[in-house]
Amino acid sequence: MYIDNTGFGKLLQNESFIIVLAGNGMLIEHWKNWFKSDISKPSPDVETGEAFLQVAIINKDRNELTFSSGEHLPLSERCELKALFSGSGSKYAAHNWREKQCAKESISAAISADCYTGGEVRFIDFNHGGKLNIEDTVNTIKEVNQTLLKRGLIMDTNNPGRKHRPLTNAEVENIRNLVANGDITPSAPTGRSSPWTTEKRHQLDAAIDEMRRHQKEEC
Repeated sequence: MYIDNTGFGKLLQNESFIIVLAGNGMLIEHWKNWFKSDISKPSPDVETGEAFLQVAIINKDRNELTFSSGEHLPLSERCELKALFSGSGSKYAAHNWREKQCAKESISAAISADCYTGGEVRFIDFNHGGKLNIEDTVNTIKEVNQTLLKRGLIMDTNNPGRKHRPLTNAEVENIRNLVANGDITPSAPTGRSSPWTTEKRHQLDAAIDEMRRHQKEEC
């Protein structure tokens, strides 16, 4: 079951940093609210029970990835990280990037090759005039749930080429009821997840402290 282009973005920025979020939808909502309000306050948790979050933080001033969690496919040149890919379409995106070295084209290639990758290509091009294509019209997972009920689709993962069925179909009423009752929480899946170790949490705390220092300097 899936829906694209919900308006609930997972890519956010402030003056100096970009944050990329994936995983459980409710955790994403908590982190978005924190990042857009007062980051001097304690950050939300990154896992609750079986629900987890993956985070990447980019320093725009240095054009540098300061933190990332989860499993990734990195591409480097002369020991310098050039690109980092995650999710089911990562190998297709990485293959395209090796040839063209364009982030947007690499994601488009993944959309064409991977049945689990879709929607518009979202981006922030902070090195070339600040061009961007992000979603910011929907703020809560509850709103995403309502949109899912209206235009969500169900894919047969054993036969992804088969026509995807609308969630409004009577034959999938049981699944629709799970969504309507809140028993299913929308998420931004990332494939395999890696555990949040104590070391990884400390690294995230250090990256957040760096964001806070920048915020104070900007004030």
